[in-house]
Amino acid sequence: MGLYDVVGGYVGVVAAAKQGERLQQIPMIDTHEVNKRLNGNDKDIDQKNWVLLDVRDADERAADAIEDSEHIYVGHLNERWQALDKHRHYTLMCASGARATVASGWLASRGFDNLDIYLGGMEAWRHAKDTTE
Repeated sequence: MGLYDVVGGYVGVVAAAKQGERLQQIPMIDTHEVNKRLNGNDKDIDQKNWVLLDVRDADERAADAIEDSEHIYVGHLNERWQALDKHRHYTLMCASGARATVASGWLASRGFDNLDIYLGGMEAWRHAKDTTE
């Protein structure tokens, strides 16, 4: 097995920091914050400029989705990212936050700088919904 046309690699956060590399941080938000944004109650977010972007696969999305969220499967971002507006604010979500973290890092590497991650994702959303009913 060989490698072909490698354009980058991960060397680790600590190693990068030791070399003086600029480290980027993408904020994480919780269910309360997502709910505030969906209801238009977040004074810090321009509601017309904010998108909750679901990066789960189509089967997961079909089974359950947060109303008013948009959908692009994380595996299709490399084909569809140019359709997104770099000037909008995107909150990335998945089932738990892992794929949303990957997706947000990928978008950040393409010049998106107004991103955050819904940590807990659909699992947290379902749990919150179950405890309020």
